[in-house]
Amino acid sequence: LRTKLSRKGIEVLQASNGKEAIDVLLASLITLSPCTQSDCKRIGLILMDVDMPILNGIEATKELVEMQKENKIPEIYIVGCSAFDSKEDVQQALDAGMQDYLSKPVNEEKLDKVLNRFLLR
Repeated sequence: LRTKLSRKGIEVLQASNGKEAIDVLLASLITLSPCTQSDCKRIGLILMDVDMPILNGIEATKELVEMQKENKIPEIYIVGCSAFDSKEDVQQALDAGMQDYLSKPVNEEKLDKVLNRFLLR
């Protein structure tokens, strides 16, 4: 997935677990350049693996959504990714606050649709 995104010219920040994903996001808010008309370096989309150690993607998403509600972080779209794609799995992700869901292995066409919908506006 990282390779697919990099080939599209998208900068990727990576985390190994849900807690690290939150930490990477918070650190990026401090270290990335502020947005200007011509160049915006803020994170606009999180592709959140649902099944991660320490803090899974569902719980990490709930924490991020709560931070958004409290205006601690800007609005960031979260799309779940998992090999588990039953209706219940997808609904659990959406209920946690994810805006969409990609099944693994991620299909290039579906990835493009998600990127166009949430990131490349």
